[in-house]
Amino acid sequence: MALTRRELDLIAELAWTDFKMRYNSSKLGFVWSFLNPLMMLTTLYVVFHLLMRSNIEQYPLFLLLGIILWNYFAESTVAGIAAVSNKAPLINRIRFRKDIIVFASGLTTLLSFTLNMIVFAVFMLVFGAGLSWHVLYLPVVVFQFLMLTLGISFGLGAVYTRYHDTKHIWEVLLQIGFFLTPIFYQVGIIPPEYAGAYMLNPVTRIITSARELILYHQMADAGSQVVTFVICASALAGGYAYFRSRRDYLADEV
Repeated sequence: MALTRRELDLIAELAWTDFKMRYNSSKLGFVWSFLNPLMMLTTLYVVFHLLMRSNIEQYPLFLLLGIILWNYFAESTVAGIAAVSNKAPLINRIRFRKDIIVFASGLTTLLSFTLNMIVFAVFMLVFGAGLSWHVLYLPVVVFQFLMLTLGISFGLGAVYTRYHDTKHIWEVLLQIGFFLTPIFYQVGIIPPEYAGAYMLNPVTRIITSARELILYHQMADAGSQVVTFVICASALAGGYAYFRSRRDYLADEV
């Protein structure tokens, strides 16, 4: 997986180009990337906090952070799965490592996520929420998320070049996953007998950790952090290994 300086520069160039192209034809530009979570926040806030009387502490920020993190996961994996196929004209003209395209796709969505988190910081100021030193651990949580999304992108992306139904199936699974992940509710509502299996979902672990760090000034215990890291690293290693095993066929299939 080692990358040369030239390959890193190519990843950065592809990512920045894709990022600019995403909003190139839109008058509102980047604002659109935040309007979606903001509208979802408004809807879920009205339903679960005002109508159903949720008593979760700092619920607007709790909900918004969950939506931003989930949207990053969904957008990153959907874009990553189709990244190689979408760059078919480039692949057919220039000879280079195909995994660079997936890395660049991951970096593009990470840029959008970073901007969303800056806007989230503004909301924290508006709601008067403070920060503590625990937030210094946040880059580790984001790195775990990056490993997970890249692993899924590599694995399913290698399948997608041959079976285009893969993306549609994944989008359906994402819709189901939204409700199986604690976006608008706390993990504590899960019955104890199902809690162990529920926490095998790495997205659940990451969202929970991020909320504890940013909103509640707490850190997960070391054992839990290690488990999350192992799950995400295993996803990346497995997905990348499968992608590499099929790299010689990708150019012919896209």
